[in-house]
Parts: sequence; structure tokens; C-alpha cells
Amino acid sequence: MLRRGWLAAAKKSVPAKKKQPSVEAILGNVFEEVLKARDRGETLSEEDVQRRAYEQTHEAVMGKKAFTADEKWRQSLPREPIRDLRRLVPLTLLDDDPFPVHARAPMPGPAAPAAAVVGRFIDAVDELAHWEAQLYEYLRGHPVAMRRALPLLMEHYTVLAHRLKDAMLHFGAARDAVGACDAVKMPQALYSQAEAFALLPRDAIVETGKSLSGTFDPVRFAKAKTGRIMKLSDGDWRSWKGERRAEQRALTEAFASLADGTREV
Repeated sequence: MLRRGWLAAAKKSVPAKKKQPSVEAILGNVFEEVLKARDRGETLSEEDVQRRAYEQTHEAVMGKKAFTADEKWRQSLPREPIRDLRRLVPLTLLDDDPFPVHARAPMPGPAAPAAAVVGRFIDAVDELAHWEAQLYEYLRGHPVAMRRALPLLMEHYTVLAHRLKDAMLHFGAARDAVGACDAVKMPQALYSQAEAFALLPRDAIVETGKSLSGTFDPVRFAKAKTGRIMKLSDGDWRSWKGERRAEQRALTEAFASLADGTREV
């Protein structure tokens, strides 16, 4: 009897496991915070919204706090690029931006139609994929030693890195808008699929920043993702790009199915 009483007391003393909130609930709360902030006259940038959503979702899913604005990939970004670089040096080899930031429409809110929020995310995926590819082309065409020695190449990377940063923040904000949309129920697996797609460009910024600020050479490290990309032959590089485009299509098709209701959740 004493042992049974002790077991019963022990069970009562153990707090019930807290139910993990859904991704939809977390992102919905973030957008509610944003709307309330705007009602108070506060101005929140797209980066602020993306950061809040990332931190809250990461903590709920992973059980621990995420890196904040000082997370590793952002710490690895170079300083801001020189303004009007193309006027100073016209032949920078930088393509015209097919996804101009100034042309973006406001991010759809929770009450927006599913097609609107999903379409915005697909546009963000295309933007991220474009600038990710631009970075890899730059890395493959300019060895680390050359990038360290030539200021113009360093400036070229600075422009690419910050444009890729903008694309990643847009990607995150658009994904979170899908999760917060009243007309869409986004499965956790799909959120994770989107997060996994963005890991490679984040790692590329970290590795490239490390290579430019020290003696680290990605080509000499087997685990370096950018090093493997830089060492690919032209034929293998074309194959790798095809595989990456297949990942991009799989992601966009999965999100598109949310809008047309064909995905089981």
C-alpha cells in the first residue's frame, strides 16, 4: 500500500506534457502581433516579421530557442555593398535583377485567398533559386585566392550575398504567410521541406564568409558544401543544377497543391 501510494503521488507530481502548438497557430499568432503593431503605428520590416516567425516556430518544433538576428548565416554576411556600384564600375558581370525588391507587392495577410499566398511563395522560391545559382556561378568562376586579392571581386560577392539575403528573407516571410493563411492548412512536413530547401544557400554564405575572412578554403574540406560544388566538372555541374531544379519543382508543386486542395493534410 505504501509503494502504491508513493507511485500515485509521484505520477501526480509530474507535470502534464505541454501540447505542441501547430505551425498554423504559431504563424497566425505572429501575424496577429504584426497587425496589432501596425494598428499602434509601429513599422515592422519584412525581416522583423520573418525573424519572429522563425524564432517562435523553431522553438515549438525543435524544443529550444533558435538563433535570433545574430544567427550564424547572418553573422557571416559582409558589410553593405557600395551604393551605385554599377555606375562606378559598369562591367561588374552582375545580371539585371529579374525579381526587383522595390516591385514586390505587400505580403498577403491571413484572410487572403489561398492562391494569392501560395503564388507569392512560389515567386519567392524562384527568386531564391535564381540568386542561389548566381552565387554558385560566382564561386566556381573565381577561386578563393583571387577573391581575396581583388577588391572588385570582393565587392561582387558583397552584392550577391546581400541580394541572396533579401531573397531568403522573402522566402521565409512568404512561407510563413502560407502557414498563417486561414484558407490553407500547411502540414509540418511541408514546412520542414521548405526549411530544408533554404539550408544550402545559408551554408553557402557561412562558408564563403569564412573563406574570405581567414585561411579556410572550402575546396580542401570534404564536408564543405560549396567546396564540392566548386570542384564539379562542367558536366557534373549541369547534372547538379538539374537535380537542384527538381528539388525546386517538388517544393513548388507541393505548395501549389495546397491552393487547389489536392494535398492530403
